[in-house]
Amino acid sequence: MKKELPGPTDPMTGITPMLPVPANWRANFQAEAVLMRSLKHENVVRCYGIIDGGEGGDLMLIQEFCPGGTLQDKVQKPTYTAAQALGWLVDMAKGMEYLHGFMAAGGSATSSVIAHRDLKPENVLLDETGVAKVADFGLFRMSHPTYADTKESSGSLSAGSSFKQHQKKEVTGQTGSPRYMAPEVYLQQPYDSKVDVFSFAVVACEILSRSRAYGDCMLALDDIPKAVAGVKQLRPTIPKRFPPSLVSYLTNMWAADPKLRPTFVQVVEQTEALYKVVKEPSLADEPSVLEKALSPQPVLGCCVIS
Repeated sequence: MKKELPGPTDPMTGITPMLPVPANWRANFQAEAVLMRSLKHENVVRCYGIIDGGEGGDLMLIQEFCPGGTLQDKVQKPTYTAAQALGWLVDMAKGMEYLHGFMAAGGSATSSVIAHRDLKPENVLLDETGVAKVADFGLFRMSHPTYADTKESSGSLSAGSSFKQHQKKEVTGQTGSPRYMAPEVYLQQPYDSKVDVFSFAVVACEILSRSRAYGDCMLALDDIPKAVAGVKQLRPTIPKRFPPSLVSYLTNMWAADPKLRPTFVQVVEQTEALYKVVKEPSLADEPSVLEKALSPQPVLGCCVIS
């Protein structure tokens, strides 16, 4: 191995193989890995560095090991409680709030913005205590104005310097997973970190409804973004049992106009308020309306009489 960035002594680590990186981007990828190592938050999966196989070799990411699986695993087997669901969303929102408000090394604040751009249940891991952590930064960017309005390949890192102070970047190009893609991404319009808020809303709807978004639509996966960005503005179906507070919570985050979506600072506040409702018992010691709406629903059986 040609080069190895020092890893942790903590045995709870994992090595994730990465896609081949073009030779002219390897140095930038290594610089981005240094940036990723500086991200330290309890709701963000730690990155300890990379293993570089040398020219023509693979790059491997050394990151925190989370044995609790992913939120996608939970949606597929939805036996969790309302409090657990909202607790995971609080964790996710805090992780994204940290990423969007990241301060450069040395403690001096910059106007830099990190956008994940591929937020989905598969990219949220659970540790041994059930804490949710945002992972898989294959698509996140430290933005730089020099590269505004350029298309970048999915799963790659931007070719510009990551460490210059800069204004919020508006990038274009389709990146991310179709089910969670914001309309401005599909339309290849300039976009910023608000794309993550849209994706978060779709993930939240899945976690809270215990069902896959758009699962009731007769659409191929790749056709979903077009319908989302279209005139009818398709969105995931919100269960009728959800109270108005929960409906507005979701619809505000997936607003078609990014400017109308809340920031993750606001998302954290709103999600914590919902969590508090289901976590704290009511005076009547009965489940709240919200808790009832978010609890597992009975599966109605049917029979065929011949």
